[in-house]
Amino acid sequence: MDFTKQILTATAFMMALNTTSVAEEFSWPDKYIALGAEGALTVISNDSREFDGDTFDSYFEGGLALHHRLNKEFSARMQYSDGSSKMDQSDADIDIDRFALGARRHLEAFNSTPWYPFFGAGYNYISYEGAGIDTHEDSIFAEVGIQRLLSERVIFEAGVRAIYENTDSLLDGQPFIGLQFLFSDEQSETPDVVVAAPLDTDQDGVIDPMDKCPNTESDIKVNETGCPEMLTRTIQTSLYVDFETNKSIVKQSSYPEIKEFADLLKQYINSELVLEGYTDSVGSFDYNMKLSEARAAAVKNVLVEEYGIAIDRIESVGKGETRPIANNATAEGRAKNRRVEATLKASYTEIIRK
Repeated sequence: MDFTKQILTATAFMMALNTTSVAEEFSWPDKYIALGAEGALTVISNDSREFDGDTFDSYFEGGLALHHRLNKEFSARMQYSDGSSKMDQSDADIDIDRFALGARRHLEAFNSTPWYPFFGAGYNYISYEGAGIDTHEDSIFAEVGIQRLLSERVIFEAGVRAIYENTDSLLDGQPFIGLQFLFSDEQSETPDVVVAAPLDTDQDGVIDPMDKCPNTESDIKVNETGCPEMLTRTIQTSLYVDFETNKSIVKQSSYPEIKEFADLLKQYINSELVLEGYTDSVGSFDYNMKLSEARAAAVKNVLVEEYGIAIDRIESVGKGETRPIANNATAEGRAKNRRVEATLKASYTEIIRK
């Protein structure tokens, strides 16, 4: 029993050190052989175990174990543990020895922690001697726990076992803590992996798997997907066509300016146009409204008939003598007000070159 207490005390001390801080994290060996020390509390089912009319309660045990880590996933172990308890009625001591063989399956560490879980199973041979008792029982166990490297040579572990006694169909529990001291270990050799540089066939700075626009010309600036960067520009230009007094006929001198305007309409095919006709203040309001409509329609007809602009792209409206741009009290001012005007606004997108 003293040996058990010493094991438990030493292991608890190491556990306390472990829960405060570990100065350095170490790399787990893939294979190793280790000698372990373990302390455990065997919790008897139904609170007590009966032999020959006498009973004993749960007890502490301590022991040694030999661990063989076969690879990253599996290990085998054998263990000897010694414990003792007192019989409830005779107050006599009973010695309990346990011999165990088992295997474990090791898992990857918990997320962002140095703790590695495991689970396992095995066989127990448990002997009982003292207080007139000399017997043994066979049992099987399953266990689950966690491990952590405290140093390059020391592993801390803690867990719990469920022990099933075959003869009497009893199920005991056994929480345990322990240390393993490595005296032979090795890392699996990891072959050097040569990683080929990702291809960038069109050499635009974006690798082929991410390039949504392959075969881009080398002088074109591209975005993160490998497609050309585009620049949107806006243009604005105005048309001014003047007219004789009380006339709605487009003068031949206005045709060159109208043609330049038509060329822009052909270049920016998504643009649309509104022609606004105006008059001076001579004449009645209603007459001037109709005259202004005729002037706007005349310019529209030149764009359509002479320069091939689609009729549905042009709207013509008359504004009469409203919105004069000059003084109608003078001949010069009235001449400026007899007009058709329009403003073309269009935008276009072009590829940015390096």
